[in-house]
Amino acid sequence: MDQYLNDTGVCVDREAIEQAVLLVEQATKEGNEELHKITGGLIDAGTKREAIKKYLESKGVKLPNLQKQTVKDAIATAGGDNLRVLQLRQQLSLTSNAKYAAFLAAMSPDGRIRDLLVYHGASTGRWSGKLVQIQNLVKAAIKPHEIDAAIRVLKQSPEAFSSIYDVLPTLSSCIRGMLIPSPGHSMFITDFAAIEARVVMWLAGETVGLKAFAEKDADSSVDDIYVRMAKQISPTATRQLGKQTVLGCGFGMGVQKFIDTCAKYEVAVTPALAERAVNTYRKLFSRVPKFWYAMEDAARQTIVTGKPHKLGLLEFYIDGDFMRLKLPAGRTIVYHHPRVDADGSISFMAVNSLTNKYEREQIWGGKLVENAVQATARDLMVAGMFGLLRAGYRILFTVHDELVVESTKGSCEEVKQIVCRVPTWAKGCPINAECDSAERYKK
Repeated sequence: MDQYLNDTGVCVDREAIEQAVLLVEQATKEGNEELHKITGGLIDAGTKREAIKKYLESKGVKLPNLQKQTVKDAIATAGGDNLRVLQLRQQLSLTSNAKYAAFLAAMSPDGRIRDLLVYHGASTGRWSGKLVQIQNLVKAAIKPHEIDAAIRVLKQSPEAFSSIYDVLPTLSSCIRGMLIPSPGHSMFITDFAAIEARVVMWLAGETVGLKAFAEKDADSSVDDIYVRMAKQISPTATRQLGKQTVLGCGFGMGVQKFIDTCAKYEVAVTPALAERAVNTYRKLFSRVPKFWYAMEDAARQTIVTGKPHKLGLLEFYIDGDFMRLKLPAGRTIVYHHPRVDADGSISFMAVNSLTNKYEREQIWGGKLVENAVQATARDLMVAGMFGLLRAGYRILFTVHDELVVESTKGSCEEVKQIVCRVPTWAKGCPINAECDSAERYKK
């Protein structure tokens, strides 16, 4: 199936991409020239982070760094030339627009891009990406219908596009829309709903959470699990806070990590509220924390004794130099040269994603659960992929828990029905999904 996906590839909007590449080059050149003029010739490129930081400090704007959120916050209070320098930094540092050139470089003569996916690219079994790297497409700052309109203008008149839109930020938001269905086909985008939160409840045997998901799936009028969680945290807590709590706290996340995670989704929380959210999750879904500790203990005992240890639907066992974690679907996750140190901590050998070196890595209960949950979510998605293939759908690509397919017929209802079929090995796991039909890929 993986080879079929990579051989098939996905159609792209060649005309829009070619225009976008030219506009990115033009807007970048003009932006850098403006920056050079404003700074009196001191800075000639918006990518020169340290030079910009030093220049702003000389003008009274002291920033700890020039990260995305820092610059965004500074723009809200800056004025005059300082404001414009910050705006240019924000626009000219958008690395996402480099994907347009990557699209052109990877495009086949027939207008398709192939070999986008790497099978089992992640240790959990999920696919990773290459070439255009569709696994890390930037979040759009404008709505899907606005993206559609912008791309129409881009194709009809690049000059008008430059006049109407802020070129670099708008093109950054349009990248997803460059992936389109084949002529005569409809594109269906399906996303498993809160799949990791559902799977962790299922594996942990957390009946309170399972019941909440099942009730909402059966009756759309009842409060969903996010609203219920928010009410438990505080009478004034928002659904968005409840959502971040349910989705983020299943793997042992602490207070500071929760605050940092909420910030990424622009959910403001005080340390006190974050602590209440974390504690509320652990109290309401008490079997989940117990599951973390039980997983860590089972792994530790397996390494020390060399004997298999079962934990519900999961099983740890030793296989030569590896410890294997057997998943409900029968597949395994492997940990090379596992070890328990004198203080009881567990580690194994793996490639460090930052240094690219093969070195010892620590692991603990929450992380083991995260591995098992993400791998099981992947197995549920693969079952859905085979179901879609049998039903005649062409799978274009997958991004995390999302599937994008196309067909000359079919419907969102059918796609959803197929991917929500529960495999025999996952009996009792509440699967649900959302599906949308679109003329362009969107989020």
